[in-house]
Amino acid sequence: FELNSPTYSIPVGRLSYLHLHPMGFVEFLLATGQDKLAQFIEGFQVDDVLPDSIHHLLSEQFKIYSAIGGMPEAVLTFAKTRSYKKCEAVKQDLLATFQNDFSKYTRHQDIVLIRKVFSKAPTLIGQKIKYSNISSENRAAEVSRVITLLSNARVLQKVIRSSSNGVPLSAETNHKFYKLIFLDVGLVSSLLNLSAEALEADDLMRVNNGTIAEQWIGQALLLNQGSHQNPELHYWAREKKSSSAELDYVSAVGNQVVGVEVKAGKTGTLKSLHLFMKEKNHAIAVRFNSEKPSWSKQDKLLSLPLYFAEAFSRLSLAKIKNNQ
Repeated sequence: FELNSPTYSIPVGRLSYLHLHPMGFVEFLLATGQDKLAQFIEGFQVDDVLPDSIHHLLSEQFKIYSAIGGMPEAVLTFAKTRSYKKCEAVKQDLLATFQNDFSKYTRHQDIVLIRKVFSKAPTLIGQKIKYSNISSENRAAEVSRVITLLSNARVLQKVIRSSSNGVPLSAETNHKFYKLIFLDVGLVSSLLNLSAEALEADDLMRVNNGTIAEQWIGQALLLNQGSHQNPELHYWAREKKSSSAELDYVSAVGNQVVGVEVKAGKTGTLKSLHLFMKEKNHAIAVRFNSEKPSWSKQDKLLSLPLYFAEAFSRLSLAKIKNNQ
């Protein structure tokens, strides 16, 4: 907020920007003493065989991560106590502090709307934003301005529609259409009142209609970007009466565009992904689910479990090179 203040003077050429994100799953494993599992993810190659035992271990640890999230104090508390209750107290304190802090950075009349957007955003993950769904009492321009404010503060991240014909994806964006993800998957779990026990017991692909899975993949795609790169997320959509389609994300891997879907089960409905590949003819596409890795040469589709999302760029690039 301070950097965007009209009175703030920036010495050109004297500043270096470093974009920080919540801790990812690999960092969580390292912080909680699961070093070998972290090393396994970082060393896994795209054509390696994944033993069932390791798949089970990583899946269970990832469910724990989804409940705790990546806010450093919450992770530290879990590493020390292994107590979900104490972690939840930390996260609730963080959420309250965020909301109490808003008053310092905006006009008084905006505070109610900012808090409304802040609490509503986790319920809208994966949905194209319609301002009336957030607040029917405020003008669209007011809601849009508050979303931009929270995006600039990195509390929210816009996922902007791109035509996705090539890189850079930002060259073909339509900023009128966008979705949102929240700061951290653990904070989303808290705001949605999802208990740690529920997240551990259920398939994360199906929790809250896939909200947790889609939130995490968005976070992981940001972690795949360089720390000095301005964070960007994109999705693809085609809105036609006879053949509308939408992909959860599209991402640049080297000089290639890779479509990304987050789907439950071994198969799921991949109609949009097939339409995207047919229309764009890109090298590969990636589907994230709860199953072990697999490759469909016919569909040029690489399937990866959620816990490999931080290795997305590395594994996708390897498959592109192998498939050329």
